[in-house]
Amino acid sequence: MVSPAEAQPRHTYLLWHPFKHPTANGHEAAIAVSRKWGDSINSVYSVLLEILLIQALQFLVLVFIYIGNRSSSDFIHLANTLFYENEPTTVVLRMLNGLTGRGGGQNPIRLLSQHSVIRGYERMALLISVGLTLLLVPKIIPAFAIHGLLIGIAAPVDPASIYVPQSPYFRNYADAGRQIPLEVLARPRILRAVGQVETASADLQAKVSVTPPVVLQDLGRGEKIMKVDYNYSLTAQDFGLQNFHGLELSVTGSCRTEYGWLKSNYFGYYDAYGLPTDWYYIFNDSLTYWSATPLYGYMPMAYSQLIDISTNMNKSYAIMISSMQCQSITIGTDPWYLTETTGAPSISANNDTVYNVTRGRPGLSCWQSDEWTYKGRSSSTWNLPNVSGLNFPSALRDVFYTQIGSPSIYNMVSSLGSIALQSDTTSQVFTIDAGNSSIYNDMRRLVLTSYIATTNLLLDTTLYDTNNTYALPSIVSPDKLDQVAQFVVYDEQIATISLAFAIALPIGTLLLFAMVKSLKYHIKPKVLDGGNGTSKVVVKIDAAGKA
Repeated sequence: MVSPAEAQPRHTYLLWHPFKHPTANGHEAAIAVSRKWGDSINSVYSVLLEILLIQALQFLVLVFIYIGNRSSSDFIHLANTLFYENEPTTVVLRMLNGLTGRGGGQNPIRLLSQHSVIRGYERMALLISVGLTLLLVPKIIPAFAIHGLLIGIAAPVDPASIYVPQSPYFRNYADAGRQIPLEVLARPRILRAVGQVETASADLQAKVSVTPPVVLQDLGRGEKIMKVDYNYSLTAQDFGLQNFHGLELSVTGSCRTEYGWLKSNYFGYYDAYGLPTDWYYIFNDSLTYWSATPLYGYMPMAYSQLIDISTNMNKSYAIMISSMQCQSITIGTDPWYLTETTGAPSISANNDTVYNVTRGRPGLSCWQSDEWTYKGRSSSTWNLPNVSGLNFPSALRDVFYTQIGSPSIYNMVSSLGSIALQSDTTSQVFTIDAGNSSIYNDMRRLVLTSYIATTNLLLDTTLYDTNNTYALPSIVSPDKLDQVAQFVVYDEQIATISLAFAIALPIGTLLLFAMVKSLKYHIKPKVLDGGNGTSKVVVKIDAAGKA
């Protein structure tokens, strides 16, 4: 899931509810809390983790004492230190002092600097362990606690926040009049997607692949039949799904320039307003006609047409452009932006030569395949509930099919128009940069926009303005909301806590504490006053220990 730039509304997700946090390796049991609570819980667990490590250190030393030479004065000092010192740092320094075999009551830090020879492999191993622990623990505890306990910014969606407007192409073919409000409702989510394209990181851009154009035939005079291929893939984790680990969507498509749709008998035609107009029969269907004209505003305008609305895996669609007569400050050589010199002075103050995009620009004839795979089985979007072993709910299938039953690029172009094109980002007033515009650049923008919109299709169901739905009902009935609400949403104000870590750390601390107490019970130091006034320690071994 590509997190949207805007904050996720608080009413769209649940806190303090256990859920399955999607990861690359499966799902992890988790619970979501507010960021403030997450920071507080993390602080508590940082302290708990420090206690655990101190207990582990004591356990290590006690084991050395228990299995080692218990009559050795070094082990006697270690035992005395463990039983009668409270500060962890003092305990460690006194243990290191004792391991040097010298110094009695001298400053332990000074002794460490004076004596560097450690006798015995047991004491050497203990010295290294204790030294590294003393040096590294204060630095690694916070990072370890954060990465082990706080595993993300996800929370389960609130089923009540899900709304998916009913599409006339999905439910009712005759009710075409409802298509306009449907597109109005869909436009914000598509604008969010194209907005993220402008600031997409290199990692995000690498999620999609668009091949450089391959020229299939050079028609001369700058006209070319060429194709551009594209593909991207998404996993259940990318969609934010709590279940269905192993499910993957592979999107593959290709577009090629098509000159045959332009009707030659209409080439050079002028409409009733005296504007030049080129007429096209898309896929050579006289009932599916479209015109390119400066009436769109002398700016490149994209249009798409879907031919196949079946439930099959493969779909055909077309992308058309109205760039004719657009003025450019540079020479264009791409089929969509091919220019001719007018010789007129520039509208800019530089008096540069102006170039106009020629008429008769080709359309793009495209196909796209949306193939779902799960454990070696493939399926179309519509047939997901029929995949053996997947247990994909029909209600959730309906949501996916409504959003991506037709190619995502088709929806992007239909909703965005001119801003669907990369050339729009470099245009000013009525002038474009044809030399730096191309079908390839436009397709890269469209494919990346489609990827983002597809990734966020479940998250977007929580972002509709349900106070203004143009009377379009949701395709998800109230009794099916729980079937659809199997995904998570993301926000910086959420802290996701690993239940495994949250449960295991206290239990581990208690178990280790009990083990340390048990060892201490078998190793009992007793202070005896010597004749010279110094303290001596005798380690009494429990009968069970001697045995």
